[in-house]
Amino acid sequence: MHDDPTELILLLLREGSTEHAIELYCEETGATREQAQHHIDHLARRAGLRSVRHRWRALALLAGGALIVSLLLL
Repeated sequence: MHDDPTELILLLLREGSTEHAIELYCEETGATREQAQHHIDHLARRAGLRSVRHRWRALALLAGGALIVSLLLL
């Protein structure tokens, strides 16, 4: 494909396709999944993008907090 898949990876990250970006990096470089995740997270931070994985974590924390508050109000 490309010698440097960075631009395509950034495009995938902007679209919210972190999983596809990780898979692409693994295919293009032969990196392990863990290495790819680390690289993709680093690349996203450098580009000022947030990883989708981090957004889901924040959403889960908010949902958990809302559940606790609603249980306390019962």
